[in-house]
Amino acid sequence: MQQRIAYLDALRGFLMTLGVFLHSARVYDSKQSWRIADGNSSTFFDLVVSGIHSFRMPVFFVIAGFFCWMALERFSRSQFLQKRLVRLLVPLVFTALTLNLFQYFFVNAWVNTSGTEVSLSHYWLTGEWVSHLWFLVNLIIYHGLAIGVFYALAQSPWITRIDKHKNTILMGVLGVLFIYPIVLGFVFSLLPALNIMLFNQIPFESLLFYIPYFFVGAALFCFPQFLTFFDSYRFYYLLLTLLIITLLACIHAFIPSGLFLTIITKLSAFLLPFILLGLLASWAKYWFDGAKPWVRNFSDASYTIYITHHLLVILVGFALSFVNVTIFIKYILLVSAVTYLSYTFHYRVVKHNRLLSFLFNGKSLNKKSTPMKAAQAI
Repeated sequence: MQQRIAYLDALRGFLMTLGVFLHSARVYDSKQSWRIADGNSSTFFDLVVSGIHSFRMPVFFVIAGFFCWMALERFSRSQFLQKRLVRLLVPLVFTALTLNLFQYFFVNAWVNTSGTEVSLSHYWLTGEWVSHLWFLVNLIIYHGLAIGVFYALAQSPWITRIDKHKNTILMGVLGVLFIYPIVLGFVFSLLPALNIMLFNQIPFESLLFYIPYFFVGAALFCFPQFLTFFDSYRFYYLLLTLLIITLLACIHAFIPSGLFLTIITKLSAFLLPFILLGLLASWAKYWFDGAKPWVRNFSDASYTIYITHHLLVILVGFALSFVNVTIFIKYILLVSAVTYLSYTFHYRVVKHNRLLSFLFNGKSLNKKSTPMKAAQAI
């Protein structure tokens, strides 16, 4: 399999950039509970937030699992650990020490003036340093699990039989996917003490919820024949998505509460992203497959966009709160400004500076190293 798959790169970049749209919408949603709030709100932005949240990270973790397994196939264990830890840990630590730290003090000085404790110890102990980079913590844990699974399979005597029984394995995986969210939900409802918070920011249930998506991505790499489902079924995925959403709306209308509704809700929330994966990947392959320079540039910039956008949304959103225009215009201005600033910062500054490429993207400081391949991407 080729080292770089353009349409998956493009889809990964699109999903990361959606963070700009998601967090910008939080400024204007009806809850007004984010780090900054405009003071004016609309339930329309609640729909934007819930709509993006329903699929963005699940589909992202599928792609991350795909590229993780690709890297495991390409590199030795020591090479994999070195490359991946740098790629994930360096931007996390650097952002925690700089952008997120500035964000913490800015919000508490200019936005949240309620008198809560503001100190470096509070910043580190409460997990404020994690902020929007919780997914990097998840990825570090998932990569650790993937290493164990990969080398366990490599030493297993029945690994050679997997391809012969791939249909049976596929049915088993589908069965587990149907059961998993229901079991997970009931375990944590019966034993709420299990739902500890990692770094006071990441619910343990959330960490477990995303694991199957990551390993489904790994399975897609192991069985590349399933990637053909992204070739020509984009209209069917669209119809199936609309059908499921309509069906769920009807169920919620006629069955307002009860165990059946709980099961259907959990199951649909877990499985719908897989349908949306097919929809998004098939359209991405239709439009972005092949070596298009602008797609490569956008994909490469997406990590920097995500690293920097959170603070930019707060700063620009705070400035726009003093502008007397409708919040819909503010939202368009906020998304446009943050996307432009973060992309320009990457393209004009980070891309051309080895130290900043290392700090923001975890790229090698070695001048002679080749450009980062997709297998080394998130």
